[in-house]
Amino acid sequence: GNGIEAFGYGVINIYGNTLDSCGYDGNTNPNGTQGQHSLYASDYTNSVEVNPKQTINVYGNAINHPKSAGALFVTGYFNNSLPASAYNNTFCIPNAPSNWLDAYVKLGVPGSTMYNNTLLCSGVINTPPTANAGADAIITLPASTVTLTGSGSDVNGTIAGYQWTKIAGPAAAIATPASASTTVNGLVEGVYKFELKVTDNEGAVGRDTVQVTVNALAITLLPAVNPANTVNGLDYKYYEGSWSVVPNFTALTPVKTGTVTNFDLSVANSSDNFGFSFTGYINVPADGVYTFYTTSDDGSNLYIDNVLTVANDGLHAAIEKSGTIGLKAGKHAISTGFFEQGGGEVLTVSYSGPGITKQLIPGSVLFRIPPANVNPTVSISSPSNGASFVAPATITINATATDSDGSISKVEFYNGTQKIGEDLTTPYTFVWSNVVSGSYSITAVATDNSSGTGTSAVVTVQVVNANPTVSITSPTNGTTFAASAIVTINATAADADGTISKVEFFNGTQKLGEDLTSPYSITFNTLSYPKNAAVLQSSFPVLFFSMNTYKLQIGSSHSKCFMRHKRYNIG
Repeated sequence: GNGIEAFGYGVINIYGNTLDSCGYDGNTNPNGTQGQHSLYASDYTNSVEVNPKQTINVYGNAINHPKSAGALFVTGYFNNSLPASAYNNTFCIPNAPSNWLDAYVKLGVPGSTMYNNTLLCSGVINTPPTANAGADAIITLPASTVTLTGSGSDVNGTIAGYQWTKIAGPAAAIATPASASTTVNGLVEGVYKFELKVTDNEGAVGRDTVQVTVNALAITLLPAVNPANTVNGLDYKYYEGSWSVVPNFTALTPVKTGTVTNFDLSVANSSDNFGFSFTGYINVPADGVYTFYTTSDDGSNLYIDNVLTVANDGLHAAIEKSGTIGLKAGKHAISTGFFEQGGGEVLTVSYSGPGITKQLIPGSVLFRIPPANVNPTVSISSPSNGASFVAPATITINATATDSDGSISKVEFYNGTQKIGEDLTTPYTFVWSNVVSGSYSITAVATDNSSGTGTSAVVTVQVVNANPTVSITSPTNGTTFAASAIVTINATAADADGTISKVEFFNGTQKLGEDLTSPYSITFNTLSYPKNAAVLQSSFPVLFFSMNTYKLQIGSSHSKCFMRHKRYNIG
């Protein structure tokens, strides 16, 4: 149908409009001949008027792709209109004939004028351009950048501009969105979709999309090495020299070595022209992919399990570099070579991974293997080997102990395999009391601060039995008895390191009797012996009588003890 229809009285100005693809398209028009124009203007009335009431001016309009001739049609029914004008209008008429102005501009009012109307395009209808966003792409982490290669074509014009837009997927950075080709940075695992829009010289656009798939890191997880007997910290070797890259420190002689709790440059002897080799182990809590970061001035290289993970080498100010590696849970070897030539000196080491946000590596996850412990030495200074003591003995054992790479925690004393005592401080001494008779093998065992032990040579000592003591308590020496007397002999006996088994009474070699329990005594009749003065001599363990002399000997089954003589007169 008509794009613009104007009816009315007075002056009608139609200007500044853009009309595209208006007019009669050949289909049945219920309005007959009306509705066939882009712009149609006429008097409002269909009857003859005595005084014309209308002036129509059409200017500054853009009439594009009219569907029929008479695109701009001005008429005055029954000569009711005053002369009209059409000027400064532009037309785009595909396949326009040479007389396009007469065919497409119809001013039906006598005296009307037209001027400066321009045909801007006369070819075929503009075909929108074609955009090509390129082939879909698949990348695998740690790659995080992709290049989008786009293009555009226009069969009836030229490409005036390009525009890339991310329409789906995680965050990403399009480097040059207004170029046909661009890189996209910062990609993470996921599926992205990007659109390329191309615009031709007539403003028509074409669009195409491309999909980028970012797969998870396809990496083998290195097994943990889990060395035994580790302690927190790192070993370091310090070197001095001038380098422009990290040297092969294994071919150099260090100025000094030591241990640190973390990657620490403060132990350097100088502020310039020095290097460090830090070695140890890092404990990671879970299987997964870990990212390590170094910030260094000057250069550094970080290795995990002898794999170069972060290359930050060369002469430069403090910059950060990173690298990723797959690790099984547990302890892995970590080493960093660093050098400083001049200027500032910086070295920090960070990491991130499963359950770990980016952070400086804490000292609690760094470990080293301490040197093999040297066991302590210990010797018994007293008693001397072969010493003898009388039971019940009190034996003072003295020992000396030293540790070349640590300190002594304790010294224990043993009789054979039986522990008899210990001392935690020097001088190391133990007093062994109430030792009964026997042969003893004494050793001392020293333990150092790393639980290493050393054992002394064996010292053998003898503890001998102490003889029992015995005495006749009655009768007293010189007592006189009748010839037919009944005599009771009483004795006392004691053993300092044991017990009395029995007391036996003898006359010479003749046993008179025995007593197994205290008080020890026997009774005998003097009629059994001749009249004479009797001398009783106490010995252990027998009491003897002779024809003319009484002898008393008392003791145990192990040793004998003789008492002074006692004389008795038997009348």
